[in-house]
Amino acid sequence: MSRSCSTHMTGAISRKTFSTPSLDSMEQLTTTIQREWLREIIARRKTVEYREIKPYWTERLEKVQRPFLLRLINGMTARAPEVTVQIDRVRKNVASGNYELHIGRVVEVRNWNKRGESPSLIKDQWRPTNRGRKIMPKRSWTFHWQIRSWKQEFNPEGVPIRAAGSNMFRRRGVSPGDSVYIVSLSAGELYLGGRMTVKAIVSREEAIRITKDRNLFQAAEWLVDPDRDGTPLNLHRKLDAALAKRITLRSKHGPTPYKFVSDTELDNQTTRGVRELTSESAEMLDRIIQFTDARPKKKGVVTVTAGDVAV
Repeated sequence: MSRSCSTHMTGAISRKTFSTPSLDSMEQLTTTIQREWLREIIARRKTVEYREIKPYWTERLEKVQRPFLLRLINGMTARAPEVTVQIDRVRKNVASGNYELHIGRVVEVRNWNKRGESPSLIKDQWRPTNRGRKIMPKRSWTFHWQIRSWKQEFNPEGVPIRAAGSNMFRRRGVSPGDSVYIVSLSAGELYLGGRMTVKAIVSREEAIRITKDRNLFQAAEWLVDPDRDGTPLNLHRKLDAALAKRITLRSKHGPTPYKFVSDTELDNQTTRGVRELTSESAEMLDRIIQFTDARPKKKGVVTVTAGDVAV
């Protein structure tokens, strides 16, 4: 079905805008926001979001068509409060030094109690679509990288995680908006590389175009995050056995832990493939990532214990 289009000039930014696009067809940008402004936007007391006129935002805004979705997250954990809004118009205000992002509507609110105007403990979040249907709550997964690729020359440390390839993401139920935690095993010990948010599931060819990395291995499906909102890859973050035993996975029999072959050694198949995490375990992995990322960088392996992250 064709859509009419026109071109709007907004300050230094010129983009084509299509009439009444569906939510699923809109492009999306993701960024962080302070709690007070998140509260005001959700309550509809704030209808303009501001970003500094800098090359970073100029480049991002030039790449999206109007209207587009803007996902605003207050924090770094999987359960952080967030709101997704539709941006109908962008104005470059040179006098104030800011881009003015005019909010048309609030599309989705997660992990937020509207009545109390505070973070919510409710785990299941829903949002309406254009057709009134409902989308399933976002989910969290672990994805195993082989230890031979757990090297600086293949996956540079410190770079935000933005792609992962497999042939089974869709079959397992992974979808855009989900969180994926990259893990690996070495000598029966669990390593946690970091977390990425799935923005899209694409072909290898499209993933190469997005990442500009022609060395991506052969896989039919690629999770990608063009916005680079993932946490920095850490190749030296190891979880001790007691902490790894606290991780539970969703199954038809209820929460299931990883399989150990001894008190300290994980079964070498237990993390393989794509495994769905319980929300409690996803929150724990977020605390581990926050704890280690905030510490001064050290050489060698850093072992994280339960006492480090208060679990």
